[in-house]
Amino acid sequence: EDRWDRQGRSNVFKKEGADDTLNYGPTDCICFGPGCTQKLAGPSCGALFGMPRDWREFQKNEIAGQWTCVCVPGGCGHYSQQDIGGNAFNKAGVVCLFFGIPVKFGPEPWDKIDGRNITHKRGDEGSRNVYFTPNWICHGCGCECKG
Repeated sequence: EDRWDRQGRSNVFKKEGADDTLNYGPTDCICFGPGCTQKLAGPSCGALFGMPRDWREFQKNEIAGQWTCVCVPGGCGHYSQQDIGGNAFNKAGVVCLFFGIPVKFGPEPWDKIDGRNITHKRGDEGSRNVYFTPNWICHGCGCECKG
């Protein structure tokens, strides 16, 4: 697993043990290959209104709750993320594949990585959610917001 460390309070991340960097710049839009996500809700819009970004490590109780997700062209969904002790969550809900075929899932155990704002599905460390704020997750061509 590659680890990336934020450089100060900037939007620049450096790959651990290498000279590779990612610079997300001052924008509220992040692009990953063919996907692009626009941050729309909650504190993630703070930069538009002059509010400082939140770079601290988020506590589990801040990221537990009801979440809504969308991925183009995959679909959308709504799920609950419940604290089950330790650094673990259970996720359960429904996704609408291609925005029309409802499929229930869960509960699925997810683990929070110590010292990071990252969770991954238990047994699949390649699946990851990176929390930019306690209310916002971006991953490729999709995003999730709490509420």
